[in-house]
Amino acid sequence: MVYSKQVGARVRRKEDPRPHLCNATYVDDLQPRRLAHLAILRSTYAHATILGIDTTAAKALPGVVAVYTGEEFSQLADRMAFGGGEGEGGQPGQTTISIRPIEATRVRHVGQAVAAVVAETSYIARDALDLIDVDYEPLAPVTDMLAAVEPGSPLVYDDVPNNIAYVWTNRTGDPEKAFAEADVVVKQRITNQRLAALPMETRGVVAEPDPSTTGLTVYTSTQNPHTVRTHIAKTLGLSELAVRVVAPEVGGGFGAKIDYYPKTPSPVRLL
Repeated sequence: MVYSKQVGARVRRKEDPRPHLCNATYVDDLQPRRLAHLAILRSTYAHATILGIDTTAAKALPGVVAVYTGEEFSQLADRMAFGGGEGEGGQPGQTTISIRPIEATRVRHVGQAVAAVVAETSYIARDALDLIDVDYEPLAPVTDMLAAVEPGSPLVYDDVPNNIAYVWTNRTGDPEKAFAEADVVVKQRITNQRLAALPMETRGVVAEPDPSTTGLTVYTSTQNPHTVRTHIAKTLGLSELAVRVVAPEVGGGFGAKIDYYPKTPSPVRLL
């Protein structure tokens, strides 16, 4: 029997020298000029109807460039489709789920974007979030996966019956015969805990429009630049040839901030 030399061995990490010696490139190291900041207001409800959003006070705060609700942002970008096969992050035959970048009528998870503020600094943008008043009508949430697929369970998406978007079955051989002839059969349900990566930099994006080509160059901390390019192009109504996505040397993770200066050939950042 051959044993791997890596099992139990002290393996030197190859990715450490660059960040430790300040030679790595993070998204936040990219500092283009004329950068405005956009903070996202996120839902505190797992499931609720949005009855109204008052952005009057936020718009009046000095340093605020613009405030977008879901209805206003829908005039700037198309809906995003997930599932349904290649290019949509799913498998062939999977139900396609269409969502808005900023939700306008109904939130379906805690943290879903309901408004966004563009401001001259990140501090002003985040202060403006506290001035936005959202009127929610709470709906029954679904927090258990098994309960979610039971008949009568509240639907996350109205066009996905029983909250089942895709069924995958892998069958090899004759399992019924194997179980029938087995000396011992053990049945057990195992629930795995949630996992979260701990990147050195959270999700970040810097995007620079190119006025000469009407295209976009996007720097983002991602491991999947091709799918990112596809979704950006579809949402903004651009050709994929007009969108270039670059993953810096160090990146990955999850994020909570976008920087954007609208209607000018200036850069965009998502951190």
